[in-house]
Amino acid sequence: MRFEMARVGEYLSLVKGISYTSKDLVDDSQQGLLTINAFTLGGGFKPNSEKPFGGNIQSKFKLVNGDVLLAMTEQDYGLLASPLVINLEETSFETLTYSLDVAKVEILNEGLLPQFLFNVLRVPAFRARAAYGDSGSTVQRLPYDALLEQLVPLPELKVQG
Repeated sequence: MRFEMARVGEYLSLVKGISYTSKDLVDDSQQGLLTINAFTLGGGFKPNSEKPFGGNIQSKFKLVNGDVLLAMTEQDYGLLASPLVINLEETSFETLTYSLDVAKVEILNEGLLPQFLFNVLRVPAFRARAAYGDSGSTVQRLPYDALLEQLVPLPELKVQG
């Protein structure tokens, strides 16, 4: 079965995470911060990787179940463009937010689900292709445009879900 190909950026956008300082990291809080350390290579969530966060979290940066996040820097080889899906039952924090080295996938136009992009990014060849636009010397970074320009198959929404 052949599917129409679509540019990711026609349907989805990426929202950069929050900036924080060391004073925002506290010993105890009901708010948690997800950083690049929350990702597993190739996609997934590392339990207990959240950091207690004492800073103010604007509502647009609060994560909900089903949100898809992407690793936008590469701390370990193969981590760049790795995805994870938020499941609040996997954390002890009441509220979660995410840092600048992480991006949240949001729907721009109907037709491509963030969860489908999560599945596509689990494929090593696609992650590698998306990461070719990386830059930086010590820490590789994935430019937002590099991912948004990628072509993905576009099955019907019922197939994507």
